[in-house]
Amino acid sequence: MTETVSTADPEYAGSHSRRQIVWQAATLLAATLLAYLPVLDAGFVWNDDDLTAILALVQRQGLSAIWFSSEAFNYWPVTWTSYWIEHQLFGTNPATGLPHPTSYHVVNVLLHAAGSLLLWRVLVQLEIPGAWLAATVFAVHPVNVESVAWITQRKNVLAMVFYLVAMWQFLDFEQTSRRSRYLAAVVAFLLGMLSKGAVVAMPMVLLVLAWWRRGQVTRTDVVRTLPFWVVSIVMSGVEIWFQQVRAIGDETIRQADLAERVMATGPIAWFYFQKALVPLDLAFVYPLWRFDTSKVLQWLPLAAGLAVLIVLVWATRTGLRRGPLAAVLYVLLSLGPVLGLVDIYFFRYSLVADHYQYVALPGVIVLVIGGLSRAASVHDIDRVPLRIAAIGLVAMLAGLTWQQVGIYQSPLRLWRDTLARNPGCWLAHNQLANLVSSSQKVDDARNHYLSALELIERQFGSGHVETARVHNNLGMLLGQASRQSGEPRLMHEAITHLETACRIDPDRGKYVESLAGVLQEQGRLGRAIDRLNDFVIRHPEAGRVWLLLAGCLEQAGRMAEADAARGRAGDPRRQQP
Repeated sequence: MTETVSTADPEYAGSHSRRQIVWQAATLLAATLLAYLPVLDAGFVWNDDDLTAILALVQRQGLSAIWFSSEAFNYWPVTWTSYWIEHQLFGTNPATGLPHPTSYHVVNVLLHAAGSLLLWRVLVQLEIPGAWLAATVFAVHPVNVESVAWITQRKNVLAMVFYLVAMWQFLDFEQTSRRSRYLAAVVAFLLGMLSKGAVVAMPMVLLVLAWWRRGQVTRTDVVRTLPFWVVSIVMSGVEIWFQQVRAIGDETIRQADLAERVMATGPIAWFYFQKALVPLDLAFVYPLWRFDTSKVLQWLPLAAGLAVLIVLVWATRTGLRRGPLAAVLYVLLSLGPVLGLVDIYFFRYSLVADHYQYVALPGVIVLVIGGLSRAASVHDIDRVPLRIAAIGLVAMLAGLTWQQVGIYQSPLRLWRDTLARNPGCWLAHNQLANLVSSSQKVDDARNHYLSALELIERQFGSGHVETARVHNNLGMLLGQASRQSGEPRLMHEAITHLETACRIDPDRGKYVESLAGVLQEQGRLGRAIDRLNDFVIRHPEAGRVWLLLAGCLEQAGRMAEADAARGRAGDPRRQQP
């Protein structure tokens, strides 16, 4: 951010014709659509089945389940509702039974384009020099590809749209004192929080803007933000509960004390600034960093960040402009929830991700573009070479975005690209194994699973729940390979992996079902029945396991027990003789 400039500046003067505004808006929109054109051929990738799960929830319980139940893993009802509306409009592909990915991609791109136009509007309201260029750079910036091309991140772009609408309406209220604008701002912010909590920092951002524009924060400024604080605090509590209880549960995300978490904030913040300025070597999953608080050098990124803040504060107090400090504060406040102090489910894979800086990115762009635009105006630099440079910048970023969108064409391409950029990514190995196993490439799948196991055990230890998941996947793969090849050795190895999965995570019904199913197929009914009995004693509500137990008992000739098991499962067949 830079200081407020006079509306006499050519970019904001009344001489701006309607035609010019329309031309600029059309150019921004065209640049966005062209940069994301390859997304039309993209499919569903990792976790995009979330929308399928949400639609299944709606089909079972109705649309009200999205808003009034805790069955989903996160409370983002506005985002889920957008999936539902889209499903009603476009239906599913009869060949696959899945939604059409193209329509979901197009909606994501249009939402991103709308957000970019809204950003331009807000920057003009704030009288930021270079507002249009800053918004266009945001529209085509490669870091945003993960938020736009990954359907699951609909929550990011949707939250950003409402966030910017709220900002636009609040600024209009400050200029006009119209209460309808203020109410619209509060409602838009609530809708943004109901899309995703990434916009949680808005009340503090409003106070930063007040200080930047007027040099102080008055009592009136604080009072005006009170409804925003209420929405922020309440919805943050709801999201934290869903994240900790529904998403994370009893799983250990990382072993890190407070000192390590504080240390991590420095490298994480610098990472996002660096990727915003030099958006190269982007990865779907970045390497998972390790920190040692006893090593002084690892404290340097945090120390350097604090030093920059101190210098900016000092510079502001000595009469220099408030803009740079305000921009940096905006970025840090927007990144606050993902700086590593509080665990997020994705931290089990990496402490950083491109989609985490979607809301924060405008701050870095404005800091650079606004600063350069103001410097050019003050020093009366020829605008022609500046415009050529601006066109070149937008074209270069759009080209990088076009290239980055390409890796979202398919899950196979996404995970291969991830592994090429991050060879230590166990998640990529596991996902690639799942994909190639469906293509009957048993050896490739087995090697990927074994690599995933090695990396997970190195990261978490041999008893982590993720190792159980991989052991189960590998066991099912080898079991299928044994049936096809007739090699008993493979079946023995499969049972060993399935047993290991059950030992590591004994409360996961899926794993005991996998093991018991293979044992039943092998005629080892006694062993299968023992495993199933042990599970239902601890989890009497597990209907699927009761049914599998009933089948094993029936095959063993224990009909009365089988009938009783079906009764516990709620199977109507329990009424049959």
